[in-house]
Amino acid sequence: MTKKSVVRITHTLIFILHIGLLGWIFYVLKNGGNFSIEKSLTHFLGMSLFGGLLITGSAKVIKRLNDNNYYVKE
Repeated sequence: MTKKSVVRITHTLIFILHIGLLGWIFYVLKNGGNFSIEKSLTHFLGMSLFGGLLITGSAKVIKRLNDNNYYVKE
């Protein structure tokens, strides 16, 4: 597997996870009026935890790729 394909696969996975989070946000905002307070709070807590972990995880993965010279032209 070439460095370029590893970077593309990594970026694609990060993009898919962000789209999944965005879909979850839209779902909760669309149906939040029908949820109980507890269900709404757990959804928002889950979204904030997932978003925070996604941001820090993405940054660590990209930093590791950068440290291993995956962004150097072949």
